[in-house]
Amino acid sequence: MAEIPIERIKIVWFWKSNADPFDKSQIAKWERYSDLEIDWIEENYQNKEKYVDLGDYRVDLKKMVQYRKSDPNRQRPVKREGIDSRQYIRRDRCCIAEKPILLSKSFGQPGDFYENAKFIDDWKNKHEDLCSSRDYSKIIEQAAQGIIHEGCLLKKEFDGQRIAAKLRKVKHENLKQIHDVCVHVYSMNTFLYGLLIEAMRNEDMSKVNTLGPFSYLLTLNLYDDDKEDSIVYRGCYLSDDMINDYKNSVGKQIIWSSFTSLSRSEEEAEKFVKNAMFIVRITGHVYCSKYIASLSRYPDEQEVLLRPVHPMWVVKYEYDNAKKRHAIYLNDDPDYWQKQPSKSTS
Repeated sequence: MAEIPIERIKIVWFWKSNADPFDKSQIAKWERYSDLEIDWIEENYQNKEKYVDLGDYRVDLKKMVQYRKSDPNRQRPVKREGIDSRQYIRRDRCCIAEKPILLSKSFGQPGDFYENAKFIDDWKNKHEDLCSSRDYSKIIEQAAQGIIHEGCLLKKEFDGQRIAAKLRKVKHENLKQIHDVCVHVYSMNTFLYGLLIEAMRNEDMSKVNTLGPFSYLLTLNLYDDDKEDSIVYRGCYLSDDMINDYKNSVGKQIIWSSFTSLSRSEEEAEKFVKNAMFIVRITGHVYCSKYIASLSRYPDEQEVLLRPVHPMWVVKYEYDNAKKRHAIYLNDDPDYWQKQPSKSTS
Protein backbone atom coordinates (compact mmCIF):
# COMPACT_ATOMS: atom_id res chain seq x y z
CA MET A 1 0.00 0.00 0.00
CA ALA A 2 1.34 3.43 -0.97
CA GLU A 3 2.28 5.71 1.89
CA ILE A 4 -0.17 8.57 2.52
CA PRO A 5 1.43 12.00 2.04
CA ILE A 6 1.64 13.68 5.43
CA GLU A 7 -0.43 16.67 4.29
CA ARG A 8 -3.33 14.31 3.54
CA ILE A 9 -3.29 12.41 6.84
CA LYS A 10 -6.45 12.90 8.90
CA ILE A 11 -6.47 11.67 12.50
CA VAL A 12 -9.67 9.80 13.34
CA TRP A 13 -10.82 8.12 16.56
CA PHE A 14 -12.98 4.99 16.64
CA TRP A 15 -14.73 2.86 19.27
CA LYS A 16 -15.33 -0.89 18.96
CA SER A 17 -19.04 -1.61 18.57
CA ASN A 18 -19.16 -5.42 18.73
CA ALA A 19 -21.68 -6.92 21.16
CA ASP A 20 -18.69 -8.42 22.95
CA PRO A 21 -15.84 -6.04 22.10
CA PHE A 22 -13.22 -8.36 23.59
CA ASP A 23 -14.27 -11.50 21.72
CA LYS A 24 -11.38 -12.02 19.31
CA SER A 25 -13.36 -14.62 17.33
CA GLN A 26 -15.68 -11.86 16.04
CA ILE A 27 -14.86 -9.63 13.10
CA ALA A 28 -13.98 -6.26 14.62
CA LYS A 29 -16.54 -3.51 14.02
CA TRP A 30 -15.28 0.02 14.53
CA GLU A 31 -17.56 3.07 14.68
CA ARG A 32 -16.24 6.56 14.12
CA TYR A 33 -16.78 9.15 16.81
CA SER A 34 -18.59 12.31 15.78
CA ASP A 35 -16.41 15.09 14.38
CA LEU A 36 -16.77 17.15 17.54
CA GLU A 37 -15.87 14.18 19.72
CA ILE A 38 -12.83 13.44 17.55
CA ASP A 39 -11.64 17.04 17.90
CA TRP A 40 -12.01 16.94 21.67
CA ILE A 41 -10.36 13.54 22.10
CA GLU A 42 -7.44 14.50 19.87
CA GLU A 43 -6.94 17.82 21.66
CA ASN A 44 -6.69 16.02 24.99
CA TYR A 45 -4.47 13.34 23.50
CA GLN A 46 -2.05 15.96 22.19
CA ASN A 47 -2.06 17.63 25.61
CA LYS A 48 -1.09 14.24 27.11
CA GLU A 49 -4.18 14.09 29.30
CA LYS A 50 -5.02 10.75 30.88
CA TYR A 51 -8.79 10.97 30.41
CA VAL A 52 -11.29 12.80 28.24
CA ASP A 53 -14.97 13.15 29.13
CA LEU A 54 -17.73 12.87 26.53
CA GLY A 55 -20.96 13.52 28.40
CA ASP A 56 -21.88 10.31 30.23
CA TYR A 57 -18.80 8.55 28.87
CA ARG A 58 -15.08 8.72 29.57
CA VAL A 59 -12.20 7.72 27.32
CA ASP A 60 -9.06 6.47 29.04
CA LEU A 61 -6.26 7.68 26.77
CA LYS A 62 -3.66 5.51 28.49
CA LYS A 63 -5.53 2.20 28.39
CA MET A 64 -7.33 3.18 25.15
CA VAL A 65 -10.78 2.16 26.35
CA GLN A 66 -14.16 3.88 26.69
CA TYR A 67 -16.68 3.32 29.47
CA ARG A 68 -19.80 4.83 30.95
CA LYS A 69 -18.94 6.87 34.03
CA SER A 70 -21.65 5.09 36.01
CA ASP A 71 -20.27 1.65 35.07
CA PRO A 72 -16.47 1.85 34.59
CA ASN A 73 -16.06 -1.94 34.46
CA ARG A 74 -17.93 -2.28 31.16
CA GLN A 75 -15.34 -1.10 28.69
CA ARG A 76 -14.85 -0.89 24.94
CA PRO A 77 -11.56 -0.51 23.10
CA VAL A 78 -10.89 2.70 21.20
CA LYS A 79 -8.28 3.37 18.56
CA ARG A 80 -6.56 6.33 16.91
CA GLU A 81 -5.83 6.05 13.22
CA GLY A 82 -4.38 8.25 10.49
CA ILE A 83 -6.36 7.94 7.25
CA ASP A 84 -6.24 9.58 3.84
CA SER A 85 -8.34 12.76 4.07
CA ARG A 86 -9.79 11.97 0.63
CA GLN A 87 -11.36 8.85 2.14
CA TYR A 88 -12.68 10.77 5.15
CA ILE A 89 -16.25 11.11 3.89
CA ARG A 90 -19.75 11.07 5.31
CA ARG A 91 -21.10 7.92 3.71
CA ASP A 92 -24.57 8.33 5.17
CA ARG A 93 -25.00 11.94 4.05
CA CYS A 94 -25.28 12.13 0.28
CA CYS A 95 -26.60 8.60 -0.08
CA ILE A 96 -29.81 9.27 1.88
CA ALA A 97 -32.39 9.47 -0.90
CA GLU A 98 -35.62 11.44 -0.97
CA LYS A 99 -38.83 10.77 -2.82
CA PRO A 100 -39.79 13.36 -5.46
CA ILE A 101 -42.71 15.55 -4.43
CA LEU A 102 -44.72 16.75 -7.41
CA LEU A 103 -44.86 20.52 -7.26
CA SER A 104 -48.38 20.83 -8.61
CA LYS A 105 -49.72 18.37 -6.04
CA SER A 106 -48.19 19.83 -2.91
CA PHE A 107 -47.34 23.46 -3.59
CA GLY A 108 -49.29 24.95 -6.48
CA GLN A 109 -48.54 25.20 -10.17
CA PRO A 110 -45.31 24.36 -12.03
CA GLY A 111 -43.16 27.45 -12.46
CA ASP A 112 -44.14 28.94 -9.10
CA PHE A 113 -41.34 29.85 -6.69
CA TYR A 114 -41.43 28.89 -3.02
CA GLU A 115 -39.15 30.61 -0.56
CA ASN A 116 -38.92 28.00 2.17
CA ALA A 117 -40.08 24.59 3.27
CA LYS A 118 -43.23 24.44 5.38
CA PHE A 119 -41.05 23.45 8.34
CA ILE A 120 -39.05 26.69 8.12
CA ASP A 121 -42.00 28.91 7.23
CA ASP A 122 -43.96 27.63 10.21
CA TRP A 123 -41.21 28.79 12.58
CA LYS A 124 -40.74 32.04 10.65
CA ASN A 125 -44.46 32.86 10.80
CA LYS A 126 -44.45 32.35 14.56
CA HIS A 127 -41.54 34.78 14.92
CA GLU A 128 -42.29 37.44 12.30
CA ASP A 129 -41.25 40.33 14.55
CA LEU A 130 -37.96 38.66 15.45
CA CYS A 131 -37.15 37.85 11.82
CA SER A 132 -38.05 41.32 10.55
CA SER A 133 -35.97 42.94 13.30
CA ARG A 134 -32.95 40.92 12.16
CA ASP A 135 -31.88 40.45 15.75
CA TYR A 136 -29.84 37.38 14.95
CA SER A 137 -28.44 37.08 18.48
CA LYS A 138 -31.87 36.07 19.78
CA ILE A 139 -32.42 33.64 16.91
CA ILE A 140 -29.02 32.07 17.57
CA GLU A 141 -29.86 31.67 21.25
CA GLN A 142 -33.11 29.92 20.31
CA ALA A 143 -31.19 27.70 17.90
CA ALA A 144 -28.58 26.87 20.55
CA GLN A 145 -31.16 25.98 23.18
CA GLY A 146 -33.13 23.88 20.70
CA ILE A 147 -30.07 21.90 19.63
CA ILE A 148 -29.07 21.29 23.25
CA HIS A 149 -32.59 20.01 23.94
CA GLU A 150 -32.54 17.63 20.97
CA GLY A 151 -29.06 16.45 21.91
CA CYS A 152 -30.29 15.54 25.39
CA LEU A 153 -33.22 13.57 23.95
CA LEU A 154 -30.80 11.57 21.80
CA LYS A 155 -28.23 11.22 24.60
CA LYS A 156 -25.86 13.32 22.50
CA GLU A 157 -25.40 16.03 25.11
CA PHE A 158 -21.73 16.52 24.29
CA ASP A 159 -22.33 17.35 20.63
CA GLY A 160 -25.37 19.46 21.49
CA GLN A 161 -23.39 21.62 23.92
CA ARG A 162 -20.45 21.94 21.51
CA ILE A 163 -22.66 23.00 18.59
CA ALA A 164 -24.44 25.53 20.81
CA ALA A 165 -21.09 26.98 21.89
CA LYS A 166 -20.00 27.43 18.27
CA LEU A 167 -23.23 29.26 17.46
CA ARG A 168 -23.12 31.48 20.54
CA LYS A 169 -19.56 32.48 19.71
CA VAL A 170 -20.83 34.42 16.66
CA LYS A 171 -24.20 35.61 17.99
CA HIS A 172 -23.11 39.27 17.82
CA GLU A 173 -21.31 39.01 14.46
CA ASN A 174 -22.64 39.95 11.02
CA LEU A 175 -24.93 37.70 9.00
CA LYS A 176 -22.15 36.34 6.80
CA GLN A 177 -20.11 35.15 9.77
CA ILE A 178 -23.21 33.66 11.38
CA HIS A 179 -24.18 31.84 8.21
CA ASP A 180 -20.65 30.54 7.66
CA VAL A 181 -20.67 28.93 11.11
CA CYS A 182 -24.14 27.45 10.53
CA VAL A 183 -22.93 25.90 7.27
CA HIS A 184 -19.80 24.52 8.93
CA VAL A 185 -21.80 23.02 11.79
CA TYR A 186 -24.29 21.52 9.33
CA SER A 187 -21.45 19.92 7.36
CA MET A 188 -20.10 18.08 10.39
CA ASN A 189 -20.75 14.46 11.24
CA THR A 190 -23.06 14.95 14.24
CA PHE A 191 -26.65 14.09 15.15
CA LEU A 192 -27.87 17.49 13.91
CA TYR A 193 -27.72 16.80 10.19
CA GLY A 194 -29.72 13.56 10.21
CA LEU A 195 -32.28 14.84 12.70
CA LEU A 196 -32.92 18.04 10.75
CA ILE A 197 -33.25 16.21 7.42
CA GLU A 198 -35.65 13.68 8.91
CA ALA A 199 -37.80 16.38 10.51
CA MET A 200 -38.02 18.42 7.30
CA ARG A 201 -38.73 15.45 5.02
CA ASN A 202 -41.45 14.15 7.33
CA GLU A 203 -42.74 17.66 8.14
CA ASP A 204 -42.42 16.76 11.81
CA MET A 205 -43.79 19.97 13.22
CA SER A 206 -43.02 18.84 16.77
CA LYS A 207 -39.41 19.79 15.98
CA VAL A 208 -40.16 23.29 14.69
CA ASN A 209 -39.49 25.08 17.97
CA THR A 210 -36.15 23.33 18.50
CA LEU A 211 -34.77 23.00 14.95
CA GLY A 212 -36.68 25.79 13.19
CA PRO A 213 -34.32 28.61 14.29
CA PHE A 214 -31.21 26.81 12.99
CA SER A 215 -32.85 25.80 9.70
CA TYR A 216 -33.97 29.42 9.21
CA LEU A 217 -30.42 30.72 9.77
CA LEU A 218 -29.06 28.09 7.40
CA THR A 219 -31.26 29.32 4.54
CA LEU A 220 -30.07 32.92 4.88
CA ASN A 221 -27.27 33.73 2.42
CA LEU A 222 -27.56 30.22 0.94
CA TYR A 223 -26.63 31.32 -2.57
CA ASP A 224 -23.58 32.11 -4.68
CA ASP A 225 -22.99 35.31 -6.61
CA ASP A 226 -21.70 33.21 -9.52
CA LYS A 227 -24.05 33.65 -12.48
CA GLU A 228 -22.70 30.69 -14.44
CA ASP A 229 -24.75 27.54 -14.95
CA SER A 230 -23.28 24.42 -13.35
CA ILE A 231 -23.70 20.65 -13.25
CA VAL A 232 -23.75 18.99 -9.84
CA TYR A 233 -24.08 15.35 -8.80
CA ARG A 234 -25.57 13.25 -6.04
CA GLY A 235 -24.87 9.55 -5.57
CA CYS A 236 -27.36 7.55 -3.52
CA TYR A 237 -29.49 4.45 -3.12
CA LEU A 238 -33.03 4.37 -4.52
CA SER A 239 -35.60 1.72 -3.70
CA ASP A 240 -37.67 0.22 -6.52
CA ASP A 241 -40.62 2.40 -5.50
CA MET A 242 -38.48 5.53 -5.61
CA ILE A 243 -37.10 4.60 -9.02
CA ASN A 244 -40.64 4.28 -10.33
CA ASP A 245 -41.56 7.61 -8.75
CA TYR A 246 -38.75 9.35 -10.64
CA LYS A 247 -39.58 7.54 -13.88
CA ASN A 248 -43.18 8.70 -13.58
CA SER A 249 -42.04 12.26 -12.84
CA VAL A 250 -40.21 12.79 -16.15
CA GLY A 251 -41.55 15.98 -17.69
CA LYS A 252 -42.84 17.23 -14.34
CA GLN A 253 -41.57 19.63 -11.71
CA ILE A 254 -40.61 18.27 -8.31
CA ILE A 255 -39.07 19.50 -5.09
CA TRP A 256 -36.95 17.96 -2.38
CA SER A 257 -38.36 19.08 0.95
CA SER A 258 -35.09 19.36 2.89
CA PHE A 259 -31.58 20.72 2.39
CA THR A 260 -29.78 18.59 -0.19
CA SER A 261 -26.05 17.88 -0.47
CA LEU A 262 -24.61 17.58 -3.98
CA SER A 263 -21.09 17.76 -5.40
CA ARG A 264 -19.41 19.66 -8.20
CA SER A 265 -17.25 16.59 -8.73
CA GLU A 266 -18.74 13.52 -10.39
CA GLU A 267 -15.77 11.55 -9.07
CA GLU A 268 -16.58 12.53 -5.48
CA ALA A 269 -20.28 11.79 -5.96
CA GLU A 270 -19.34 8.33 -7.24
CA LYS A 271 -18.13 7.48 -3.73
CA PHE A 272 -21.73 7.68 -2.50
CA VAL A 273 -23.39 5.76 -5.32
CA LYS A 274 -25.26 2.65 -4.22
CA ASN A 275 -27.41 2.22 -7.31
CA ALA A 276 -28.28 5.71 -8.55
CA MET A 277 -26.82 9.06 -9.58
CA PHE A 278 -28.61 12.40 -9.89
CA ILE A 279 -27.18 14.78 -12.50
CA VAL A 280 -28.54 18.25 -11.79
CA ARG A 281 -28.17 21.39 -13.89
CA ILE A 282 -28.33 24.52 -11.73
CA THR A 283 -28.97 27.77 -13.59
CA GLY A 284 -26.73 30.64 -12.59
CA HIS A 285 -29.44 33.28 -12.31
CA VAL A 286 -31.43 31.33 -9.70
CA TYR A 287 -30.27 31.96 -6.13
CA CYS A 288 -30.87 28.48 -4.78
CA SER A 289 -27.56 26.91 -3.78
CA LYS A 290 -24.14 27.59 -2.35
CA TYR A 291 -20.73 26.01 -2.95
CA ILE A 292 -19.61 25.34 0.62
CA ALA A 293 -16.28 23.50 0.22
CA SER A 294 -14.34 26.32 1.90
CA LEU A 295 -16.70 26.19 4.89
CA SER A 296 -17.17 22.44 5.10
CA ARG A 297 -15.53 19.97 7.44
CA TYR A 298 -15.18 17.83 4.30
CA PRO A 299 -13.76 20.16 1.61
CA ASP A 300 -12.67 17.32 -0.69
CA GLU A 301 -16.32 16.45 -1.32
CA GLN A 302 -16.75 19.79 -3.17
CA GLU A 303 -20.23 20.10 -1.71
CA VAL A 304 -22.99 22.28 -3.11
CA LEU A 305 -25.84 22.80 -0.64
CA LEU A 306 -29.26 23.17 -2.26
CA ARG A 307 -32.10 25.08 -0.63
CA PRO A 308 -35.20 23.14 0.42
CA VAL A 309 -38.23 23.06 -1.94
CA HIS A 310 -36.32 24.42 -4.92
CA PRO A 311 -38.35 23.47 -8.04
CA MET A 312 -36.64 21.25 -10.60
CA TRP A 313 -37.76 19.54 -13.78
CA VAL A 314 -37.18 15.80 -14.08
CA VAL A 315 -35.68 15.82 -17.57
CA LYS A 316 -34.75 12.20 -18.17
CA TYR A 317 -34.35 8.78 -16.61
CA GLU A 318 -32.04 6.11 -17.97
CA TYR A 319 -30.23 3.00 -16.80
CA ASP A 320 -26.47 3.15 -17.27
CA ASN A 321 -25.53 -0.41 -18.23
CA ALA A 322 -21.81 0.34 -18.19
CA LYS A 323 -21.88 1.59 -14.60
CA LYS A 324 -24.83 -0.56 -13.49
CA ARG A 325 -26.78 2.32 -12.02
CA HIS A 326 -29.87 4.45 -12.52
CA ALA A 327 -29.27 7.98 -13.83
CA ILE A 328 -31.80 10.76 -13.24
CA TYR A 329 -31.34 14.14 -14.89
CA LEU A 330 -32.80 17.30 -13.34
CA ASN A 331 -32.86 20.94 -14.47
CA ASP A 332 -33.98 23.89 -12.36
CA ASP A 333 -34.61 26.36 -15.20
CA PRO A 334 -38.29 27.34 -14.63
CA ASP A 335 -38.84 27.55 -18.40
CA TYR A 336 -36.85 24.44 -19.30
CA TRP A 337 -39.69 22.28 -20.54
CA GLN A 338 -41.33 25.09 -22.49
CA LYS A 339 -38.04 25.53 -24.39
CA GLN A 340 -37.97 21.93 -25.61
CA PRO A 341 -39.21 20.92 -29.09
CA SER A 342 -41.37 18.21 -27.54
CA LYS A 343 -43.42 19.13 -24.48
CA SER A 344 -44.63 15.66 -23.62
CA THR A 345 -45.22 15.23 -19.88
CA SER A 346 -45.36 11.47 -19.89
